[in-house]
Amino acid sequence: MSDKRGRPRTFQLDHALEKALGPFWHAGYLATSYSDICAATGLTKPSLYAAFGNKEELFLAALELFSERFVRPGIAILENEPDPREAIYQLLLATAEALTAEGTPPGCMIVTNGSLASAHNVPKAVVEGLRTAAQETPNAIADRLAVVPVDQLPPGTDAGGLTAYFDMMITGLSGLAKRGATRQDLILAIDTAMLFWKKNTSV
Repeated sequence: MSDKRGRPRTFQLDHALEKALGPFWHAGYLATSYSDICAATGLTKPSLYAAFGNKEELFLAALELFSERFVRPGIAILENEPDPREAIYQLLLATAEALTAEGTPPGCMIVTNGSLASAHNVPKAVVEGLRTAAQETPNAIADRLAVVPVDQLPPGTDAGGLTAYFDMMITGLSGLAKRGATRQDLILAIDTAMLFWKKNTSV
């Protein structure tokens, strides 16, 4: 019985959090007011406070939702694909898809909020939450490349340099998407950027 009473509220909260994600993604933490979130979710301030707490707590919940939905699926591909080049390539394709997903703001919520690390009057929990979220993909790339034999990496490169290169590329893809690049535009950029790493033709 208690289950049935709880489920509609859970559904409503999940739906509200999805709606709250939009303003934080599009405009960023500092530029988003509680009034913006009320308009996006259709909830009143008292209802939002009761459900999620203050703006800081709501942002962190939205950031976790973003990571779960748009970041970690790509990391899972990276971890499960046996061929290292293909693993990176598929991660980048998944990133392009996430950056141009229908019904969401273009670009990356984490990149949009990246300047908060040096901004004043930003709660420490928000800064730390963003730093942690921003490191998820680079850390996963570093872990994946660290176990790749040197002869499977492009000549003249190492795991550390490649990690920085692909991290920079993902940030760049977000910037392109923010400026209106289509998914096909991003895929063309990915294909071009991967030319330096020849495909493994051995079975």
